[in-house]
Amino acid sequence: MNTKGKKGVRRLLPFLLALTAVPLICIIHKYDSGIQGYDWASADGTVYDFFLYYKSKVLLVLGVLLCCLMASRKFMDIQKVLSDKKTWFSLSGAGLFLICSFLSVFASVSVSDAFWGGYEQWEGFAVLFVYIILFLFGYASFNEEGDFRITYAFLTGGALVVGLLGAFQAFGFDFVKTKGMYTILTGMEAATKGMEFELSFAEGMAYSTLYNPNYVGSYAALLLPVLVGVCVFAGKIWVQAAAAIAAAALVIALVASSSFTGVVGIGVSVFVLLIFLIPAWKRHVRTGWIVLGGLVLAVVVIGVWRPGPVQSVYDRLTSSSQAMAGHAIEGMGLKDNTLTIAAASGKKVKMGIGYEGVFRYQFADENFAPASYQELNDAYNTVEISLTETEKISASTLDPAEAGEGVQMFRIMDGQNQYLFILYDGAVQYYNVFGRLAKLQEVEHVGFEDNMQFATGRGYIWSRTFPLLPKHILLGCGADNFIYEFPNHDYVGKQNYGFQTQLITKPHNMYLQIWVQDGLIALLGLLAVVAAYVVDVFRTYFFRERKGYLAGMGICTFLGIVGYLVAGIANDSTLTVAPVFWGLLGLGFALNRNWRLKNAK
Repeated sequence: MNTKGKKGVRRLLPFLLALTAVPLICIIHKYDSGIQGYDWASADGTVYDFFLYYKSKVLLVLGVLLCCLMASRKFMDIQKVLSDKKTWFSLSGAGLFLICSFLSVFASVSVSDAFWGGYEQWEGFAVLFVYIILFLFGYASFNEEGDFRITYAFLTGGALVVGLLGAFQAFGFDFVKTKGMYTILTGMEAATKGMEFELSFAEGMAYSTLYNPNYVGSYAALLLPVLVGVCVFAGKIWVQAAAAIAAAALVIALVASSSFTGVVGIGVSVFVLLIFLIPAWKRHVRTGWIVLGGLVLAVVVIGVWRPGPVQSVYDRLTSSSQAMAGHAIEGMGLKDNTLTIAAASGKKVKMGIGYEGVFRYQFADENFAPASYQELNDAYNTVEISLTETEKISASTLDPAEAGEGVQMFRIMDGQNQYLFILYDGAVQYYNVFGRLAKLQEVEHVGFEDNMQFATGRGYIWSRTFPLLPKHILLGCGADNFIYEFPNHDYVGKQNYGFQTQLITKPHNMYLQIWVQDGLIALLGLLAVVAAYVVDVFRTYFFRERKGYLAGMGICTFLGIVGYLVAGIANDSTLTVAPVFWGLLGLGFALNRNWRLKNAK
């Protein structure tokens, strides 16, 4: 590498590390969750994080270094970019996103989590601020083709490591779980605190270093088009070879992750590419049909090679919640020893509960009476209740051996579902799966009534998220505060749809995540940046001769951004992938600007 190239690497190093090294960091960290005071969480607040905490801390350090670089005299040429009136729409959108995210911190339940990051996310406002710095750095500080070549070569290296780790996991060799890597990745903190951990991913499941197989999909959707561009336009054979290997490894990892969202993201990127090829298609009809036929053949080969994941995806999207859950109770509320049960059919029943040596159940309210009930007079004082002609439940006293000597408890059974209640201080209270007394109340939900299991349970999560949206038009609940806003006390719904012992910390939709946590105005700010970028891309390249490195990588970067945004419909923003997205979004604008300047001469 020449002297000029070395200087470029040194100047860009914090930016390069944020996009390539941060996704690879995996070091264990033990901390207090801070949520043990809530009855919907475990009383044990000890949490072990392996994928996110140190990614966050390293990214914050790199953000400080980037701020210093951007404030130095060497970056005074940034003013030339900012003086262009065409930039102000996108920059205003980014600023709006940042300001609303900052103000939402002060509307949060946990200000500390909202600012620095918290439980299972570590993506607080400080991290969001670094995202914007990455965007601005990529947007305004790239003015030479050599800098782009260096950056995309580094990105190729990062993607190569992520892809190979995922590909090896797909074939049953998880390098992250090997003894040597265990020692390295657990680091000093684990040694000093005596921590031990075990990753629970099934053999053959690809997650690489990205925390969750779903994020392999987001990463692949973002980076695969970029890697294809590097293969074609890099110029140096070793960079092209590395990009080809990285792309192949990411495809294998994507298939092994079973991330349908990643596949959809890539599919939409291919569709957008075909739109870009329309002008060229008219001039090269035969070549166009060959390319289209090759794409169709690739889809068929993947379907034949791995029919299992394809069938699994189909089942996840089409299976109804009733078929998968098979429950009669849709919701319950408990107040003044009266249990209100909402049946899946919509029928509501009120059941008064008394205790006279044994539990007694009364149905005094004729407007909310069951279809019928029958006392079995067995050892458990069981009562069989027909909510409707087809929906049945039972209530029975727990055996002292199960409840504990001197403890009075009864259960409501709904098929395979069980709900426990305890007599405490003379009042009946709900006893949840964490062994804690908790309030039991019906939870508002909107949509997906017939398919809560849509997209692996996302239908359930979204149905409980939609009612939160009107509350957060101006400000959100604060970054990493979704866990406090979501009705994690929805014990009935969570049990019906497979989330009984899980805490919902994110909505599994990047746009809903931003709306709830940062506010609708912040989301509109981000969408304004995206809209400006889409317009900029089509204005720059469509119906023009697109030759050279800048144009090629400009279009491929745009396709990657499109893939990521589509994957975001069912995946959240996560600091395992988001720094790469924000950096590439800034680079996309810079590529377009530099290509226009070069062709204007």
